[in-house]
Amino acid sequence: LPRGAGCQPQTARCSKLAGMAMLAISLSLATTPSVEIDCGSGMTVEAAGCGMDAQVMGVPDGTSWEDGCKRCNEALALKGVFDPCGGSGRCALPTDRFGRTTYGVWLKAHSAPSPPPSPPPPSPPPSPPPSPP
Repeated sequence: LPRGAGCQPQTARCSKLAGMAMLAISLSLATTPSVEIDCGSGMTVEAAGCGMDAQVMGVPDGTSWEDGCKRCNEALALKGVFDPCGGSGRCALPTDRFGRTTYGVWLKAHSAPSPPPSPPPPSPPPSPPPSPP
Protein backbone atom coordinates (compact mmCIF):
# COMPACT_ATOMS: atom_id res chain seq x y z
CA LEU A 1 0.00 0.00 0.00
CA PRO A 2 1.23 3.54 -0.64
CA ARG A 3 2.61 5.53 2.27
CA GLY A 4 0.01 7.66 3.95
CA ALA A 5 -2.83 5.24 3.15
CA GLY A 6 -3.63 4.76 6.85
CA CYS A 7 -1.19 1.90 7.29
CA GLN A 8 2.08 1.82 9.15
CA PRO A 9 4.66 -0.80 8.12
CA GLN A 10 4.85 -3.91 10.31
CA THR A 11 1.40 -3.46 11.89
CA ALA A 12 -1.30 -6.10 11.90
CA ARG A 13 -3.74 -3.74 10.16
CA CYS A 14 -1.22 -3.04 7.39
CA SER A 15 -0.51 -6.74 6.88
CA LYS A 16 -4.23 -7.54 6.68
CA LEU A 17 -4.88 -4.74 4.16
CA ALA A 18 -1.91 -5.77 2.03
CA GLY A 19 -3.06 -9.40 2.11
CA MET A 20 -6.58 -8.44 1.03
CA ALA A 21 -5.18 -6.34 -1.82
CA MET A 22 -3.00 -9.24 -3.02
CA LEU A 23 -5.99 -11.61 -2.85
CA ALA A 24 -8.10 -9.21 -4.96
CA ILE A 25 -5.34 -8.93 -7.56
CA SER A 26 -4.85 -12.70 -7.64
CA LEU A 27 -8.57 -13.32 -8.10
CA SER A 28 -8.85 -10.80 -10.92
CA LEU A 29 -5.89 -12.37 -12.72
CA ALA A 30 -7.27 -15.87 -12.24
CA THR A 31 -10.67 -14.95 -13.69
CA THR A 32 -9.35 -13.01 -16.70
CA PRO A 33 -9.86 -15.25 -19.74
CA SER A 34 -6.84 -15.83 -21.94
CA VAL A 35 -7.06 -17.45 -25.34
CA GLU A 36 -3.85 -18.79 -26.80
CA ILE A 37 -3.64 -19.66 -30.49
CA ASP A 38 -1.13 -22.36 -31.35
CA CYS A 39 1.32 -21.50 -34.10
CA GLY A 40 3.55 -24.57 -33.98
CA SER A 41 6.62 -25.78 -32.07
CA GLY A 42 5.00 -24.87 -28.75
CA MET A 43 4.63 -21.20 -29.72
CA THR A 44 1.42 -19.27 -29.16
CA VAL A 45 -0.09 -15.82 -29.66
CA GLU A 46 -3.05 -14.36 -27.77
CA ALA A 47 -4.76 -13.10 -30.93
CA ALA A 48 -4.46 -13.95 -34.59
CA GLY A 49 -5.90 -12.31 -37.65
CA CYS A 50 -6.25 -8.97 -39.33
CA GLY A 51 -5.11 -6.08 -37.17
CA MET A 52 -3.28 -8.36 -34.71
CA ASP A 53 -0.42 -7.06 -32.59
CA ALA A 54 0.50 -9.98 -30.33
CA GLN A 55 3.66 -11.16 -28.62
CA VAL A 56 4.88 -14.57 -29.78
CA MET A 57 5.25 -16.70 -26.65
CA GLY A 58 7.18 -19.94 -26.19
CA VAL A 59 9.90 -19.44 -28.81
CA PRO A 60 11.99 -22.64 -28.40
CA ASP A 61 15.44 -22.47 -26.82
CA GLY A 62 18.14 -22.13 -29.43
CA THR A 63 15.78 -20.33 -31.83
CA SER A 64 16.08 -16.58 -32.34
CA TRP A 65 12.99 -14.50 -31.69
CA GLU A 66 12.93 -13.49 -35.34
CA ASP A 67 13.11 -17.10 -36.62
CA GLY A 68 10.45 -18.21 -34.13
CA CYS A 69 8.17 -15.38 -35.18
CA LYS A 70 8.69 -16.18 -38.88
CA ARG A 71 7.73 -19.82 -38.23
CA CYS A 72 4.67 -18.75 -36.26
CA ASN A 73 3.70 -16.35 -39.07
CA GLU A 74 4.07 -19.12 -41.68
CA ALA A 75 1.98 -21.55 -39.61
CA LEU A 76 -0.84 -19.03 -39.19
CA ALA A 77 -0.67 -18.08 -42.88
CA LEU A 78 -1.03 -21.77 -43.83
CA LYS A 79 -4.19 -21.89 -41.69
CA GLY A 80 -5.57 -18.95 -43.73
CA VAL A 81 -5.64 -16.57 -40.76
CA PHE A 82 -4.28 -13.68 -42.83
CA ASP A 83 -6.20 -14.26 -46.08
CA PRO A 84 -8.60 -11.31 -45.59
CA CYS A 85 -5.76 -8.92 -44.72
CA GLY A 86 -3.19 -9.50 -47.44
CA GLY A 87 -1.80 -12.99 -46.91
CA SER A 88 0.67 -12.73 -44.00
CA GLY A 89 1.77 -10.88 -40.92
CA ARG A 90 5.12 -9.31 -40.09
CA CYS A 91 7.49 -9.64 -37.16
CA ALA A 92 8.63 -6.68 -35.08
CA LEU A 93 11.15 -6.37 -32.28
CA PRO A 94 10.14 -3.72 -29.76
CA THR A 95 12.57 -0.94 -28.91
CA ASP A 96 12.85 1.44 -26.00
CA ARG A 97 12.92 5.21 -26.36
CA PHE A 98 16.65 5.05 -27.17
CA GLY A 99 16.15 2.60 -30.05
CA ARG A 100 17.54 -0.42 -28.17
CA THR A 101 15.79 -3.75 -28.69
CA THR A 102 13.85 -4.86 -25.63
CA TYR A 103 12.54 -8.29 -24.69
CA GLY A 104 10.32 -10.36 -26.99
CA VAL A 105 9.01 -10.35 -30.53
CA TRP A 106 5.57 -9.31 -31.81
CA LEU A 107 3.61 -10.60 -34.79
CA LYS A 108 1.55 -7.90 -36.47
CA ALA A 109 -0.88 -7.92 -39.38
CA HIS A 110 -2.59 -5.25 -41.44
CA SER A 111 -6.23 -4.53 -40.84
CA ALA A 112 -8.74 -6.07 -43.19
CA PRO A 113 -9.41 -3.85 -46.19
CA SER A 114 -12.52 -1.73 -46.05
CA PRO A 115 -15.50 -3.03 -48.00
CA PRO A 116 -16.19 -1.31 -51.31
CA PRO A 117 -18.41 1.76 -51.05
CA SER A 118 -22.13 1.23 -51.36
CA PRO A 119 -23.74 2.35 -54.62
CA PRO A 120 -25.69 5.61 -54.41
CA PRO A 121 -29.42 5.31 -53.81
CA PRO A 122 -31.57 5.27 -56.94
CA SER A 123 -32.84 8.63 -58.14
CA PRO A 124 -36.51 9.34 -57.45
CA PRO A 125 -38.80 9.13 -60.48
CA PRO A 126 -39.45 12.45 -62.25
CA SER A 127 -42.39 14.46 -61.00
CA PRO A 128 -45.46 14.58 -63.26
CA PRO A 129 -46.08 17.93 -65.01
CA PRO A 130 -48.43 20.26 -63.14
CA SER A 131 -52.10 20.07 -64.05
CA PRO A 132 -53.62 23.09 -65.85
CA PRO A 133 -55.97 25.21 -63.67
